[in-house]
Amino acid sequence: MPNFNYWNLIDSKRTYNGANVWYISELYSLVNCICKIINEYNCNLSHKRRKKILKDFLSNKINILICTDSIERGLDTANLNYVVNFDIPMHYNVLIHRVGRLSRCGEIE
Repeated sequence: MPNFNYWNLIDSKRTYNGANVWYISELYSLVNCICKIINEYNCNLSHKRRKKILKDFLSNKINILICTDSIERGLDTANLNYVVNFDIPMHYNVLIHRVGRLSRCGEIE
């Protein structure tokens, strides 16, 4: 597991002034560990639980969502302010999906 201060990551919520943020990592163990404190989204959660978490995020009940790559495909949201990549994906096509998510964050309809 990477060596870093989890509390600095959690405290970064203040930096974003309540904006909605996704942190994305390939490391399930990292996501699981951090999310004992904040909200998580990963493929090991039931479909019902993932759906509720996403609904809460989109309705601003959750401001920071730590997730694995399972969230990035097929999801689009107008109220996503930031995407923070904790790690670099091993495959370039995964990175393309992540970058695509970020490029749509500021789109105006």
